[in-house]
Amino acid sequence: MQRERSALSLDTCCLLQACCCSWRQRTGSPKSRRKLGSQVTIRRSKTDQEAQGRTIAVPFGRTRHCPVAALKDWLVLVGCDEGPIFSFINKHGNLSCWRISGEAVSHVVKTRIPAVGYDPTLFSGHSLRAGFATSAAQAGASTHKIRQVTGHRSEASLARYIRDTDLFTDNAAARML
Repeated sequence: MQRERSALSLDTCCLLQACCCSWRQRTGSPKSRRKLGSQVTIRRSKTDQEAQGRTIAVPFGRTRHCPVAALKDWLVLVGCDEGPIFSFINKHGNLSCWRISGEAVSHVVKTRIPAVGYDPTLFSGHSLRAGFATSAAQAGASTHKIRQVTGHRSEASLARYIRDTDLFTDNAAARML
């Protein structure tokens, strides 16, 4: 039972952090916690080959799906003070000292997505990144602010991630008809 609880906590925290930080199937590590949320440091990414890193603010959520609360719960559960935040849990329920991989994040997505009624073959760890960009754009975030999180250098590269999920919202033809 402890293994299932740990795995669920790991998966929940990992998915929320990955989505809010727009991970490229890589994990970051919390830098500090403040009253406004937490900060996650991405040490290196595809667009940061010099490993200068960047810090992403993760605000408290307004629903039960709060990435900051999930991270706090996970850290309490595993008693993590240093080392990788997201580590493998072996078949005996023990936490390893090895950081989870991008493939592990993709596996979490594919394992958990059927619970909300979707076909897991249509999703991967990268879906969290596109989901973040799309949801942030739909919520009215500026592309500049979205790019601060995703790390995209240009509007054109970000545009490929923002899915057109509602063709009828603010439809030009609807204004004429």
